[in-house]
Amino acid sequence: MSASAADGQSSPQAMGDMLRRLRTARRLSLRDLGEAVGLSVGYLSKIERSLVEPSVPVLRRLAAEFGIEWIDFYQAPAEMGQLVRKADRPLMVPATGQRHYAITRTPGSDVEIGVVEYEPGATVGDDRYTHGDVHEILLILDGELEFTLAGVTHLMAAGDSIEFRSSVPHAVRNASERTAEALWVSNPPAGTATRHRGGDATET
Repeated sequence: MSASAADGQSSPQAMGDMLRRLRTARRLSLRDLGEAVGLSVGYLSKIERSLVEPSVPVLRRLAAEFGIEWIDFYQAPAEMGQLVRKADRPLMVPATGQRHYAITRTPGSDVEIGVVEYEPGATVGDDRYTHGDVHEILLILDGELEFTLAGVTHLMAAGDSIEFRSSVPHAVRNASERTAEALWVSNPPAGTATRHRGGDATET
């Protein structure tokens, strides 16, 4: 399958630019990425310099690493100012007691923003849970959540926020009897693959 066969909106140059944006947003070297996906540094460099057009199997491996769909490499970049209604927010992979909606939708973005709804009793993480080392911000939009950071538990209500590094052990729990809603910001993006590890624990 070629870029022109997909939808005529992409090209080897656009693919290469997108891969470079994805990689640099995660602060990965070509060597780091190559080791993660089993591709040589030279081949990845050729993709980024638009010297080769990767096959679909290669795109699948790259997409899985960055938590996107392989077809995203064939899509035209989203226009700035694109309106997304609340009812149209894309629902990410669900976990028990949680619904994670994507706010940022452009692959290669240097920040990741999502909204998560936590059902009563939902718990994410524990006193040892960490993932990578990114800057994260949690803002409560509705309801109440217990947020434990480095062993200290904070009861957070609508309007409260906290920022931290994801390398610090943390956990979220909805101990109330109503659904809570929270906004999460990660810079650089933590990524879907990172977020959905550890059973039902979906970090965001």
